[in-house]
Amino acid sequence: MSKLTDHTRQTLDVIAAHSDALRAIDTDDNVSESWREKLRVDALDAHRRELDDARTRARSIHSDQTWAAHGLRPQLDADSPAALIRSEQAWNNVVRPLLDTGVSLSEALAGAGVDAALGAERFAAVHVAITLPDRSIDTARSIVAESVGAAFVAAEADPAKAAVLQDALDADAQLATFDYAVDRAEAGDTLAAALAAHAPTDGTDAPE
Repeated sequence: MSKLTDHTRQTLDVIAAHSDALRAIDTDDNVSESWREKLRVDALDAHRRELDDARTRARSIHSDQTWAAHGLRPQLDADSPAALIRSEQAWNNVVRPLLDTGVSLSEALAGAGVDAALGAERFAAVHVAITLPDRSIDTARSIVAESVGAAFVAAEADPAKAAVLQDALDADAQLATFDYAVDRAEAGDTLAAALAAHAPTDGTDAPE
């Protein structure tokens, strides 16, 4: 489990504890109404601060997960003619022919190796865009980034390093899940929040 997923679940526990505390205040027959109102205001203020801290922490974890993979992710050496040639040949001879048969980019990169992924990173966006209904280059770039990132994870032989790369790949989806789950829990929809917090975050979109 990634730190961001764990943080999401911990934050939902904080929200649940706050709800229980408010319920205890509301059902305490040993306090006056004026004191009950003060207790509620104090509890709500403290909870707002807790949530502000949790949201800040979520974004810090997101940044850490993304940065941790920086030195592990394969990079194309643009100053190396040999590296440029290898990535272009892998694109032209391996990846593009598969795309022309109708397979997805992630399928084309499966097992194709790092040079193929680097070649796709260089050349695939336009090729992918023309297959989309709206031909959006931004959407195509997102697809390429996701597919290339997954290929780098698959190509990493060290499980610990692969896990770091996977966490970085999933970081955006996990942060979106955090925001969604917290918003739903605060709105009282604890079931939707719990389902989101315990669903896989493998690069798919968070619930809407």
